[in-house]
Amino acid sequence: MQLPVPSGLVNPIALATALLIIPVILLYLLKPKPKIVKFPTVMFIKRIEETKRFSSLLNKFIRDPLLLIQMLMIILLAMAIANPYAIMEKQSMEDEAIAIVLDSSASMQSTDVNPNRFAAAVGKARDIVKNTGEGSKVSLILAENIPITVLENGGPKKALEVLDKVMCSDTTTNTPDALMLAKDLLSQSKLKKKVYLLSDFSTTEGDLTANRRILALNGISVYFIKTNEEGNNLALVDMEARRASMNKNSMYLTYTINNYDNVEHEVTHKVYVNNMLVSMQTTMLKPESDELFYLNASITQDRQVVKVELLGGGMLALDDTAYSVIPQMKTYKTMLLSLENRDKFVAYAIDSQLNNRLRVVEPPVIPSLGDFDCIVIGNIKKNSILPGTFRDIKNSVSSGKSMIVLASPDAVSIDDPNFQELMPVKLMERVGFEKNARVVSNHEILNDVSLENIVLRKYYNAKKKENATVIAETEGSPLIAYWSYGRGKVAYVGINPANEWSNFQYSSSFPIFWSQLIEYVNTGEEITKTLNTKTGNYLVLEREVGVTNPNGETTKTKSLFLDKQGVYTVKTEDSEVLITANLINEDESDIKTSFQSEEVTEGIDLNKKTTREELFRYILLLVAVALIVEMKVYRRRGLL
Repeated sequence: MQLPVPSGLVNPIALATALLIIPVILLYLLKPKPKIVKFPTVMFIKRIEETKRFSSLLNKFIRDPLLLIQMLMIILLAMAIANPYAIMEKQSMEDEAIAIVLDSSASMQSTDVNPNRFAAAVGKARDIVKNTGEGSKVSLILAENIPITVLENGGPKKALEVLDKVMCSDTTTNTPDALMLAKDLLSQSKLKKKVYLLSDFSTTEGDLTANRRILALNGISVYFIKTNEEGNNLALVDMEARRASMNKNSMYLTYTINNYDNVEHEVTHKVYVNNMLVSMQTTMLKPESDELFYLNASITQDRQVVKVELLGGGMLALDDTAYSVIPQMKTYKTMLLSLENRDKFVAYAIDSQLNNRLRVVEPPVIPSLGDFDCIVIGNIKKNSILPGTFRDIKNSVSSGKSMIVLASPDAVSIDDPNFQELMPVKLMERVGFEKNARVVSNHEILNDVSLENIVLRKYYNAKKKENATVIAETEGSPLIAYWSYGRGKVAYVGINPANEWSNFQYSSSFPIFWSQLIEYVNTGEEITKTLNTKTGNYLVLEREVGVTNPNGETTKTKSLFLDKQGVYTVKTEDSEVLITANLINEDESDIKTSFQSEEVTEGIDLNKKTTREELFRYILLLVAVALIVEMKVYRRRGLL
């Protein structure tokens, strides 16, 4: 409320009553004088009186407090009757339907304002709620990557309670969708509608101005309120940790640090593996630039948790840390069905891997399928396979094993229905023209694998079956494809490494390809296949499991929302899986304001209205005070 400013009188003619002061003064001058009695013993009093006999009459009555009090009372009464008023600007407490959108993304944890941007936004949201009418309806929305409604059409008191509990997430933001959600929440209200967006506007997907126009067309006023100052930041914006392709006991780590500030910064970065420090470097980063770092380190076959940490990373601490899980290295038992050592290159590639135990078997007699994880069908002849063999293989794959079929001269002639049912593609005629392979899907099977220089001299025209996935082809014909069959997987490799078929066997990518292919098809049913991801993602798990989040909170769920950065522990009765979630977002780590518009303000535009405040009540209060003082003076003089 602002101070009142007098603006006029309701009854200005009433000021004439102040003329009553004149008769009061006359009565005071004409009142009887006190009788003087002389006492011999106090003759000095007479001498004092004689010295004051000629004093000013005006000076006498001015010094009388009763006269002054009575004059003041008359003036105040005259003013009260005249009834002065003041124009005052007050906060309007009318009932409204409001939606407050709080940007709760990772950048709102920046400390360029005290204690952080999100706390400042909550404080401003509380001010908005406090200045609404008691009958107002308040909705609260957290603008994470998926907007969340934490209160829908609640009262101001309930809104304040919820604001005391809201927390900032570690995800990116989605303010445009949050504004559309606010529109939907207010659509049915008959009250005056308003939406307040409290954000640092460092990252915006979509056009906020366009969203504002859409809400305006629906009768909703929108206010953009800034909650930050301009801060600087250094951040981890990329990270990958995995086992080296050719040496599974070696870790290959890459990470990128970005300096968003316009000055050079010194930063120290540390790497931990299973909480043990394995590397520490100090680097000078140029202004507004990024730098890639890599590291090779020896690791065991056990599961590894890798952590990269920055020291002195700026005003957003969240992106100073990133995590990655390298799963335990499993050993696979593989059977290669091949005649007369025709698949020696495949055998060499598989046998060279530390985690593969290969056995080359020449049909028709084959050992028990239960002793193997993967069966590779190489160069075989149709009549070399005993009846029932493919039926047994089909049952084995259905129960969780895997099969890989290599293109061979007699593969198209194998008409066993069980074999045909297992295949992810249908083989047709063989082609003898030189062609090149083309990658159609970035798949983990092809990590560090190059097919650019592979020349195909022979291959099969093939047609993929429904639900099969093709990751490489030539002339529209699948070369590498796979699908799930029962609980297992079946893959088709149309690039035969024999000299008359291709030159794939001479590529350095050849052993890497077979290692990753066997590892992929042997990935059975697990709680989740996602081990390293970004914050804000939802993971749908195979079944309800116990989950412990990075804050140590445990719950049971079948769908996991990764809204906090760190390591999640997923437990079942017989296994434990670690999942990491990282911010890793260049835009979110750039904490400078990216949305520049005159529509953004730093203050809160609250409702204000002008009212006329009549002041006679306050004047009458002063009259009452003067009357009390007058009575006290009379009592002291003994006149009451």
